[in-house]
Parts: sequence; structure tokens; C-alpha cells
Amino acid sequence: MTETTTATSKAKTTKHAAPWSERPNYGIPEFAMPQFDLPNMELPEAFREMAEKGFEQTRDAYAKAKVASEDAADLLENTYEAAAKRATDYNRKLIEITRTNTRAAFDYVHELLGVKSPSEFIALTTAQMRKHLEIVSEQNKELSALALLFGKWSGTEVKIEGQELLIMKESDIMGVLQETVTKKKVA
Repeated sequence: MTETTTATSKAKTTKHAAPWSERPNYGIPEFAMPQFDLPNMELPEAFREMAEKGFEQTRDAYAKAKVASEDAADLLENTYEAAAKRATDYNRKLIEITRTNTRAAFDYVHELLGVKSPSEFIALTTAQMRKHLEIVSEQNKELSALALLFGKWSGTEVKIEGQELLIMKESDIMGVLQETVTKKKVA
């Protein structure tokens, strides 16, 4: 029963769904969009000047905004480059420290294999602990200095005439290293 009802309703629906062009005209007039003829008007000179001035101001503002956004993009790029460089320096230092400590541990174990008495063991262990404490202290200072530069000063590097410079406060300078250049005289 539902199949016959569905088929009958589909037939009725398709009978009433004729395309728009084939629908009968019931005496209703067709409407069209009205056509307005605008007279050719000359704009007053003051209005034209004001529009041109606004256009020029918009063009200048766009140029300034474009330059400012390019500068901001360059600064952001330099900041990320400097941060990546500092992170790479820090990671390289960590790898170097790990290698040094691993070599020291293997050397210590090698020396322990040659120990023949408990007193020699204690003396070797004490000497190794002192030596390792000094090395770790120096490594900690180096890592702290790199971390300070990475955290505090990343992004304040500038390039002037191809030379990378780091901007910092005078109070943060711990020392100045100067490189002396000797020139050979050409005979």
C-alpha cells in the first residue's frame, strides 16, 4: 500500500513541477527593472580636488604601512634567526660538555681498573671528584653565560655593513676582547 501511495504522490508532484517558461499566464503583468537615466553631471572642482587629495593620502598611508610591515617582518625574521643561532650554540655546548664528561668517566674507570689497594682507590676517587667538580663548575659558568645571551639578548643582533653586532647594556658587559690584526708589509 505504501508503494502505490508513494508512486501516486510522485506522479502528482511531477505533474505540477513544470519549468518556469512553460507555466501558464494568469493575466498577471510581467515586471521589469525600471531604467533610470542619470544626467551627465560635472563634479565641482572642489569635490574633485578633495577626492584626489583623499586618494593621495590613502596611497601615502598604504606605502607607509607597507614599509612598516616589511620592517616588522624583517625584524621578526632576524629575531627568529638569532634565537635559532643561540639555541644551536647552546646545544653544541651541551654536546661538547657531554663528550668531555663521558671521556672523563671512561678515563676514571680505566684508572680504577689499575688500582691495587683501598688507599689508592680512595686517593684516586678523591682526586677525580675534585677534578670533576672544577670541570663541572666551569661548564656551568659557560652554560649560564650562553643561557643569559639566549634568553635575554636573542633578537637584539643587528647586521651593519656585513658585521653581526649584539646590542646590550654597558652594565651587562663582563669584559672586552680585542683582536689585533697584523699587516704584512709588501716589499
